[in-house]
Amino acid sequence: MLRNNIDVFCANITVGIRIYSQDKYSLTLRIEHLLKHLNSNYDFNIDLDFLTNLKARDRYDRLLKILKFLHSGSHTREELSETFAISERALSDDLNTLQDGFEFMGTTMKISELGRGPAVTVFSPTTTLAADFCPLIVYKYTLENLLIIHR
Repeated sequence: MLRNNIDVFCANITVGIRIYSQDKYSLTLRIEHLLKHLNSNYDFNIDLDFLTNLKARDRYDRLLKILKFLHSGSHTREELSETFAISERALSDDLNTLQDGFEFMGTTMKISELGRGPAVTVFSPTTTLAADFCPLIVYKYTLENLLIIHR
């Protein structure tokens, strides 16, 4: 039955992570481990890409992920909330921070509100990411993980 409803299963996982009020990062890692186990031992073929934006260690990490996601095009509040599995309140706080300007490695990153409709607001980045931005993020998190491992 699960094999026939993998999309529903993944959607339910996303909802579960969204309403979880504790450490979402650790929960997402555990779920990813379980799904990899199902894929390798039971040939489920679940695409794990849906977990990518859910694995934010903290708000800072989530802000960077939202900013990067917005560089793929303009998105509505609803799309952002669903993609990052966060509440409307958390999303509003994050968007306010990004609209005011978010300092990262000496560069202020900002987004702007492109337009409002009846319950739809579209956001887009106003800061262009440098070509070397993504490797810098990888480098930053690699260093953080090394520090965590050696503690």
